[in-house]
Amino acid sequence: MSAGRAGLAVVLTLILLGLNGCRRPNSPHGKAPSERPDPLPQVAFALAPHGPDFTHQAWPTAAKQMFETMGNGVAVLDYDGDGDLDLFFLNGKPTTGSALGSPPALFRNDGRGNFQRAAVPGLQRPFYGMGCAVGDYDNDGDPDVYCTAVLGPAKLFRNDLRPTGKPGFTEVARQSGVDNGGRWGASAAWLDYDRDGRLDLFVCNYVRYRSLKDDLPCYSGDRVPTYCSPREYEGEPCRLYRNLGGGRFEEVSEATGILAQRGKSLGVVVWDFNEDGWPDIAVANDTEPLFLFLNQGGKRFRESAREWGVAVGPEGVARAGMGIDAASAPGPGELLTFTAFWGEGASLYRTVSDAEFADLSRPSGLANATRQSLGFGVRLFDANNDGDLEMLIANGHIQDNVERFQPQATFAQPPLLFTLHDGRARSLPLTGELAKPLVARGLATGDFNSDGRLDVVLTQRNRAARLWLNESPAAGHWLGIALEGVRSNRDGYGAEVRATAGGVTRRAYCRSGGSYLSASAPELRFGLGDAAAVERVEIRWPSGVVDSLSNVPADQTIQVREGSGQVDAE
Repeated sequence: MSAGRAGLAVVLTLILLGLNGCRRPNSPHGKAPSERPDPLPQVAFALAPHGPDFTHQAWPTAAKQMFETMGNGVAVLDYDGDGDLDLFFLNGKPTTGSALGSPPALFRNDGRGNFQRAAVPGLQRPFYGMGCAVGDYDNDGDPDVYCTAVLGPAKLFRNDLRPTGKPGFTEVARQSGVDNGGRWGASAAWLDYDRDGRLDLFVCNYVRYRSLKDDLPCYSGDRVPTYCSPREYEGEPCRLYRNLGGGRFEEVSEATGILAQRGKSLGVVVWDFNEDGWPDIAVANDTEPLFLFLNQGGKRFRESAREWGVAVGPEGVARAGMGIDAASAPGPGELLTFTAFWGEGASLYRTVSDAEFADLSRPSGLANATRQSLGFGVRLFDANNDGDLEMLIANGHIQDNVERFQPQATFAQPPLLFTLHDGRARSLPLTGELAKPLVARGLATGDFNSDGRLDVVLTQRNRAARLWLNESPAAGHWLGIALEGVRSNRDGYGAEVRATAGGVTRRAYCRSGGSYLSASAPELRFGLGDAAAVERVEIRWPSGVVDSLSNVPADQTIQVREGSGQVDAE
C-alpha cells in the first residue's frame, strides 16, 4: 500500500469511528467522560416452538477424518411457490459399515414459522453434503439448488414445479457439466458474471481430497488422535461454470483467471466492490490469503486482495477464513467481514475508495471481542429495522476434544451478536436458549413468519439445527423488494437497489452467497426506522435497465418486474 493510500485509509478510518475534533480522543468510544454511550438497540430472538426437526449426522470415526469437522449448510427458498420460505438441509453419509446415511431434508413452512418435513421426489439418495446455493439457473421461475459434496460429485437439483405442477426435483449435475469433478466442494454462489441473462456458478473447493486414501493421521502432543490442520493438505483452485442455456454449462475457470489461484476456500460472497456494474467475488480461505476476484468487464477476473489490503491480517499472516459476508452500510463504502479461527478474531473492512479497504477489525472492537471463539457462519442484516446493521456469528470448535490440549477453549461455543454503528461493533446480549453453547456451522436469514423481522436458522455439526424467530420489540418500519428479471437473470442477481426514506438513501445488492455453506432468502430488505413510506426506489438491473418507483408505503414486500416500474404488493 502506498504512503498516500495508507494516510487516506487512516484518516477515513478515524472519520468512520467518529474520532473527530469535537470529541476527546482519549475517552471511551471517543466521547467525553460525562456523556453516556448511545443506548443499545433492542434486539431479541426466541427459539421457534415448531422449528424444523433436523439433526445433522457427521458420522464421526475413531480415525478422525478431516471432513467430519466441517458440518453442513442450509438453504432458504420457496420451493413450492406458495409465498412462504422453506428450509433445505444437507446431511452426511457413513464411510464405513453398511449404513446408507440420510439424504437432504426439505421442510415446508406453513407461513407462521412452523415446519414439517416434506417428502418430494428427487431427494432420496444420500451423499456427504457440504454447502448449498439457490438460483433459478434455467429462468423458469422456480428456485433450483446446487449442493457441494466431499467423497463424491456435487449435485444440482433442478426444481420441476413449473412444468409438472407438483413439487419435485431432478438431479442433473453430471449432465449439466457442474458435478465439480469429485472435488471437495465447500460454499458456492450463483452470479451472472458476463451479464448475458443466465446465471453462472462459482464453486469454492477446499483441499485436495478425492478419497479416503487422501486422509492423513494427525495427533496431539500426547499422541491422542486429532483432526488435521488444513496446512497438512494441498489446496484446490475454485471453479467457475458459464451457463450456456438449455441446461448446459461449460467450465471457464482457466479462461477467466480463476484457476490460477490455488486456495483452501470455504466461504464466498458476490458483490460489486468497486461499483463498476460488474459482480466481483470475495473468497474466505482457510490458512491461505483471502481472494478478491474483480470482474474485468465479464471476460476475466483479476485477483486483487493484496492490492486492496484484505489478503492477510495486519501482521502479514494469512488467517483461517471460514464464513464471509458483505453489505452496504449507512454512509459511504461497502462492508466486508469474515470469521476466523480461535485466537485470531473476526475481520471487518470498509471500502474507502474504488481500490482499497480500511481495516476496522481492531478499531471497531470486533477483533478483540471475537478472539476467544471459532467462527463459521456470519450474517450482516438489520435485525430491528432501525437502519443500522447487526452482525451474527455462529461459533463452534472443530476439535471435539479440544479441552484436552487447549484448556481455555471449548468445543461448543455460544453465538455472538453485535450492532454496528459509528464505526463500532458493540456486543448485544443473547439470553436463554440463545446463549447456550453450540457447535454451530451454517447460518442463514429469512422472514419465516412474515412479520417484517428477519429470523435466523443455524446448523450444528452432528447436532440439531436451531430456528430463532425475531421478536425484537419496537422494531422500525421496513420494506422488502423481490425482483423478477426479464432481460436480466430471473432472480435479479447483480441488481443494485437504492431506497430513499426520510431523506436517507440506503443501498442493497441482490446476490447469492455469503455466510458459510448456506443460502439466505434472496429478498432485499431495508430497515427504515421511523419512516412510514419510501419516497423513491431506484433499481439498476444487470441489463442496464433502470426502474424507478415513488411513494411506496412501508411494511410490505413488493415485487418488481424488470422494465415495468410498477409495484405489486404481495
